[in-house]
Amino acid sequence: MSNPSTGTTDDYSTTEHFITAAVFIGIYVSIFVYVWRVRSQIQSSKDVCPDSQFSTLTMDKFLDDMEREKPIRFTSQQLWIATDNFANLLGSGGFGAVYKGMFSNGTMVAVKVLYGSSDKRIEEQFMAEVSTIGRVHNFNLVRLYGFCFEQNLRALVYEYMENGSLDKFLFGEDKKLGFQQLRAIAVGTAKGIAYLHEECQHRIIHYDIKPGNVLLDAKFLPKVADFGLAKLCNRENTHVTMTGGRGTPGYAAPELWAPFAVTHKCDVYSFGMLLFEIIGKRRNLARNVPESQEWFPTWVWKMVETSNSVELMMVCGFGDKDQDTTERMMKTALWCVQHRPESRPSMSIVVKMLEGALEIPTPPNPFPAYLMESNVVPNNNNISSSTTWTDTSFFPGTGNTFDGSTATYAIVIIGTAKGIAYLHEECQHRIIHYDIKPGNVLLDAKFLPKVADFGLAKLCNRENTHVTMTGGRGTPGYAAPELWAPYAVTHKCDVYSFGMLLFEIIGKRRNFDSNLPESQEWFPKWVWKKVEAGNVVELLIVCGFEEMDKDMAERMMKTALWCVQYQPDSRPSMSIVVKMLEGALEIPTPPNPFATYLIGSNVVPNKNNGSTHTTWTDNSCDLESSSVVARSTLACATPVMRKYGIEMAST
Repeated sequence: MSNPSTGTTDDYSTTEHFITAAVFIGIYVSIFVYVWRVRSQIQSSKDVCPDSQFSTLTMDKFLDDMEREKPIRFTSQQLWIATDNFANLLGSGGFGAVYKGMFSNGTMVAVKVLYGSSDKRIEEQFMAEVSTIGRVHNFNLVRLYGFCFEQNLRALVYEYMENGSLDKFLFGEDKKLGFQQLRAIAVGTAKGIAYLHEECQHRIIHYDIKPGNVLLDAKFLPKVADFGLAKLCNRENTHVTMTGGRGTPGYAAPELWAPFAVTHKCDVYSFGMLLFEIIGKRRNLARNVPESQEWFPTWVWKMVETSNSVELMMVCGFGDKDQDTTERMMKTALWCVQHRPESRPSMSIVVKMLEGALEIPTPPNPFPAYLMESNVVPNNNNISSSTTWTDTSFFPGTGNTFDGSTATYAIVIIGTAKGIAYLHEECQHRIIHYDIKPGNVLLDAKFLPKVADFGLAKLCNRENTHVTMTGGRGTPGYAAPELWAPYAVTHKCDVYSFGMLLFEIIGKRRNFDSNLPESQEWFPKWVWKKVEAGNVVELLIVCGFEEMDKDMAERMMKTALWCVQYQPDSRPSMSIVVKMLEGALEIPTPPNPFATYLIGSNVVPNKNNGSTHTTWTDNSCDLESSSVVARSTLACATPVMRKYGIEMAST
């Protein structure tokens, strides 16, 4: 017989073992399922997420870079570390002191520590600098990286300029700058001030232009600095309200220290005084020279008045080859320091005067008191009275009505060209737009043009002559051929697109229109045939130009044909395009841009047409002693090349 108790015990033990095994199996299964799910999620994330993760990282970096483009707010601790406890003093003055520093990423900076007679004065200077230079970017303006505003430290952080201020090269022991370098510094400084006055969203008046506020980088390229006295003003306001005297005696315009209306022309006066010192490589007032030369501006006036600059050139150490440029600089300076503000040219005209793009009449004496009530101003036929320099070089404003006139279209064309020229040549980094076309040129309430849509644009270093492409860009019909073919790409692709845009503005039609006679279907080629034959009458009639617009229309056609040359090297830079459109350059008849045999050639202009192996240069004048010309003797073979800077391509 079986033992009941024993049987019960065995059954219980078996059941207990079964339950235990089931629990362990359940745990193992759960662990396996959990591990499988985790691994699946990881694998899934590896399969799905890389692009989005890369996209997020790329966008984060982009937004960080954009944030760095704005002035950064630094802590005092960061600046103490960057400057090694403010150990390296670069200079000091009434505004404060400037120290050299370096951030952990290797960026060199100049830290200006502000101090003054009161907190109010420090705050005014601080706000003036951050509100002006903090919102603009230009190749000829010093860049503001950021600031610090704490109880124990008020400081501004600027890009470091290796060669310091211009005054030490003009007045110090080290006068190693040659004439061409000094001229380039004068032109670059003028361009920086012109940008402040005429190209910013709001006009900026500097109020303190002088050699100490022109800084030089490692290549001796100038940048206007120190905006502690600067003021933002609306373009509609012709005069500015002053709260006290501004500027440095000897450079400040007379209206800043007298009860006269103040305009941006006070900067023009100061630039004129700076230009005198660049010419003389000395201070304007010196006691250790003959009495007739003590005040340099008056001595210059006497030399210009008597058309005798030989003695001055000898004293200043200039050679005979520099005579024309020296006289141009002297006349420009004398126009800038005219006693009445309205008799002074705008800074954009000053740039043209210095570059040789304008004929400069002999200026009137800016120094006698009787000029207080006179208004003597030039035109192209030498001196005319009762007129003033105009701020627009060719065409008057059109108000708020688009009247369809050639002058109105010219304003749109030139304004667009200037916008692209700024992107290419005046930004801190060159910007290539890649999609210039009518749809990307917007017009404001006064029909002034603005280049828009930077979705395809690319930043590139000025040192890089060619750009790496990751695929075709631009709009067919406007895009340059190198954008769709295996050729090197440069900023000249925008020049091509502008040329195609210019054709459509001339014709007031699309470049390709199959509804027209076969000879007119493709407008650019029709234009070329008319220009080649020297017969544009039919074209002018079809496009609605009047007889008085003939010269301007032909200038626009030739410019467009130069812009769309097949070889990028043969296209002019946008700054030269502006001069061509404004009439500041004589435009040779262009070669056929559409003939396929030009692919292997390099055809460029001279005064008598038909010169080869040369290209438009980005420089505008005075090539005789530049380092660029040394590479090409042929570049100086004709007068138009010497005058307008046509030379061999360096890229």
